Amino acid sequence: MTLIAISDGPTFLLCNDHLAYAMRVSPEGLLEHLAFGPPLRVPPAPAEPTLRHCTVMLEGHDRLSLNDRAQEYPTAGQGDFSAPALHLIGSENSVLGLRYASHKVLAGKPTVDGLPTAREDGAQTLCITLEDHVQQVEVDLFYSIWADFGVIARRVEVRNNGETPLSLRQVASTCVDFPPGDYDVQHFFGSWAREFNDERLPLPTGRFTLDSRRGTSS
Repeated sequence: MTLIAISDGPTFLLCNDHLAYAMRVSPEGLLEHLAFGPPLRVPPAPAEPTLRHCTVMLEGHDRLSLNDRAQEYPTAGQGDFSAPALHLIGSENSVLGLRYASHKVLAGKPTVDGLPTAREDGAQTLCITLEDHVQQVEVDLFYSIWADFGVIARRVEVRNNGETPLSLRQVASTCVDFPPGDYDVQHFFGSWAREFNDERLPLPTGRFTLDSRRGTSS
């Protein structure tokens, strides 16, 4: 079963009988998010950009604002005012302009030494490499999908290929932009002997954070 379809552009579609996840490389080299939801036969067309006044435009593009683009892995300093998935501080600046470099499809799900991982039975993995030539940083985005489950597992690897040390301020294993709508957050809380309490509540405007300060989740 083909779980990962790649068409010209390139455009990527991860799909099984339960879900679909689609993204594309834009003409500017940006990796853009297209869809995450029910199964699809083909990826949807990208949304038309909205031109707004008093908006920070991407350098070299007078009609392109990253604040209006659903990026797969946003960074700081390029006009996108959402929280960055990756934020690096160098000796001169903290701007990171990631662009598409390459991709590959792997059989199964790669493991990570010292960390738990899902079983790879029936899985395929798409690895997309983004790079910033100025900062000499490469980022690998891994997307693993299984034939029989409505799950996509994601992780990220960041490499500094330059000689200048970089300070890592923020790195996320995943980032997803959803269209405006009414959403619920379902999560599980608890403590010793009272684990896995289910809570569901409306997603508020602003920032909603789930974390643990005990060194391990409950």
